[in-house]
Amino acid sequence: MRKSYRKNNGFTLLELILIIAITGIVSLIVLPNIGNTLNNVKLKIVTGKLMDDIRYVQNYAITNHHNTWVAIDVGSNSYRYGIYGTPPNADPQILIDPSTNQLAIIDLNDYSGVSITSESLNGGFDFDWFGKPTNSGQIVLNSTKIVYIEDETGYVYEN
Repeated sequence: MRKSYRKNNGFTLLELILIIAITGIVSLIVLPNIGNTLNNVKLKIVTGKLMDDIRYVQNYAITNHHNTWVAIDVGSNSYRYGIYGTPPNADPQILIDPSTNQLAIIDLNDYSGVSITSESLNGGFDFDWFGKPTNSGQIVLNSTKIVYIEDETGYVYEN
């Protein structure tokens, strides 16, 4: 008569310890890269939004024959944009941000990890109703991404 043995389908303690060790080593390698990737994605999103907003303000000026403005506040890590009121001595008005349907006051603190490091536009610039900016310069985000605004054309691009 032959005895039948039941197969053990579980893991040994050694196998479990090895799996936990390998998982720990892989996570030590992968997790810092995920954090950097998230920061890079946020920076790319903010750079794209800033460029889109500047182009929107320029197109608004051309389409509506209205002088527009963009104000950049490095201290509060924000920017806003709008039109000059009519009659000419009226207060400037903030436009509605087409992506949020809210007043166009964009606070970059909402995008944790992204900040306006510096700008060379004297706090902002205007577009006349031909789409020509009053000055040219750059906006630096996180000391790495630079958004340029060209003088004569108002062309906006990043490095």
